[in-house]
Amino acid sequence: MDLASSFGAIAASLTDGFVTIDEQGIIAAINPAVEEIFGYSDQELLGKNISVLMPGRHAVQHQAHLDASTVGKMGRPLTPDRTLPGKKKDGTIIPVSIKVFSLPGEDKTKFFLGLITDQSADEALKEERHKTELLYRNIDLLEGVGLWRFNIASDLLEWTDQVFKIHGLRPESFTPTIQSALEQYHPDDQETVGTSILDAISKGESFEFRARLIRPDLSICHVRSSGQSELDSDGNPISVFGTFVDITKEQELAAQFERQAYSLQKLSDELEAAKEKAEAASETKSAFLANMSHEVRTPLNGVLGMISLLELSTLDDQQVECVDMAKHAAYAALELINDLLDFSQLEAAKLSIYPEDFLLSDLLARLRVMLTPKAEKKSLALSIDSDLTDCTVTGDALRIQQVLINLGDNAIKFTETGHIHVHLSRREETKGLQITVEDTGEGMTPDQLDRIFDRFEQLDPSSTRRHDGVGLGLSICKNLVDLMDGDIRVESRLGKGTCFSVTLPLPLSYAQAPTKAQADKQVPDVNTGLRILAAEDNAMNQEILKRLSQALGFELTIAGNGAEAVEMFCPDQFDIILMDIHMPIMDGLEASKTIRATGADIPILALTADVTNDMEERFARAGISGFVTKPYELGTLVSEIERAIEAADKEATETAELTLQRQEQVDHAASAT
Repeated sequence: MDLASSFGAIAASLTDGFVTIDEQGIIAAINPAVEEIFGYSDQELLGKNISVLMPGRHAVQHQAHLDASTVGKMGRPLTPDRTLPGKKKDGTIIPVSIKVFSLPGEDKTKFFLGLITDQSADEALKEERHKTELLYRNIDLLEGVGLWRFNIASDLLEWTDQVFKIHGLRPESFTPTIQSALEQYHPDDQETVGTSILDAISKGESFEFRARLIRPDLSICHVRSSGQSELDSDGNPISVFGTFVDITKEQELAAQFERQAYSLQKLSDELEAAKEKAEAASETKSAFLANMSHEVRTPLNGVLGMISLLELSTLDDQQVECVDMAKHAAYAALELINDLLDFSQLEAAKLSIYPEDFLLSDLLARLRVMLTPKAEKKSLALSIDSDLTDCTVTGDALRIQQVLINLGDNAIKFTETGHIHVHLSRREETKGLQITVEDTGEGMTPDQLDRIFDRFEQLDPSSTRRHDGVGLGLSICKNLVDLMDGDIRVESRLGKGTCFSVTLPLPLSYAQAPTKAQADKQVPDVNTGLRILAAEDNAMNQEILKRLSQALGFELTIAGNGAEAVEMFCPDQFDIILMDIHMPIMDGLEASKTIRATGADIPILALTADVTNDMEERFARAGISGFVTKPYELGTLVSEIERAIEAADKEATETAELTLQRQEQVDHAASAT
């Protein structure tokens, strides 16, 4: 191979561009690398001026440079390497470095040989390194955040300034190595840190650890480091690098939050325990009040029963007056028991509202009967009126009546002269019921008004107070009104009287509701010779039932407890069972269930001093047909006996008619076949 062929082969194999130009800058020869760098083919470049590979301004400068050059020594470049922009065929500007050699030609002509290197990759790498260095510098400016790198081949560990600062060390007095770095950690954490770093070095794994540093001043610093390995082309780790963050404040906050969470949990547990204790106390109190209610109602039933029997006998005027006074005293005691029980149920949130349709006229009639004697006794003018003639209300008549009676009694109690006016009307804003109770009594001071609805609060708490009561009536009124989603307000001036206003959002209509008088007409007359089985353990109540039966001609059989009642029961021997609930050996509920289990459909009427809120539900589950609460008047007991028997007879008749209809259908079907 001749010299020219060898030179051409070498030029063709170069990765750098090889171009020959004459003095005018005309390209005479190129190698394939030039085509690769600039994107031109040799046909597109040969015979063209070298300026085609440069931006315009640089082309002029390059030509001036060639014109001023002289032929140098053979093989020596005219000037050191120059970096200047090159222009590719598509117009892209790229950085290139160029070395220019001069060659003598024939007839003293000059040729120039240019060796061109594409600097794009180097520039990109340089830019990336610059960005990385800038990023490292910026990160290191962040308080508590540093970077580190370990070169596996050189065994060199590099820390940024922040890493030194976090360690509490100075670069001039401490040279970091893997071993010396590990020694800065708490002895209990050194194994965790060492394992993480060694696994990254040997296996190329990413890592993250949290550990405690012990600074030279013996203070503890919590740190978190995370990073990964840098791998070569064969996948072998060549370095390990990562971040280094001071998380001491974060750990302190976490510990503080943990302490607070523990304190809150402890407080929550204490509150829950206190709540359970309060609920248990409330349950105990409610059970106590319910039991006391039962224990007091039982003797009161004897008192009222005997009074009712006295009313059936012939009495002179003085005896009638004594009976009335005794009856009034008994009902006053009963009212106190009812208030205490209502208070207990309200505190335990067990008092419920049972809405039904009722006539306001019936409610007002009952109110007149209850309040008029009390007003007349004090020579007070009592007026009870309504703008809602024949109006039907959907609400809990018993609880509304209770509110009215409490407010009316309160007005009478604190009024010595003048009048009490009870007025019912429609509340125009809500279309509900508006109740006002106005009196000309003592009135109240602003301080008394602030306390008027507090429980056990009395206007005159002294031992010489002129008015009886325990201070529950108005508190119960307020709670009942709240339960019915209503509102109660009071206006008063000392010595000028008081006005209570109650608003209840209850539906009002003029549809006819059944009145008590109409319902009473459906009850048949009492049956002489009625056969009654009565389960009653109290001797006084037994005596009352005996005397009532003698007066009305009933046939009475008495069982001392539920077990005796079950043993004595025979369906053909009795028309109704009167069942006390609280009895020894077997109570009334269990006895009723046992009798119902035999298939007997005899009416069972509960006579009970139990007035808890779930009473009716428990009675219904036991198969009890109805109930009369103690203390009861004999007239009420007789009416309820008649109602229960009538309901049982009606049900039996309907059952017989239904059975007959089914039998007729069966017979008709049989004859058709």
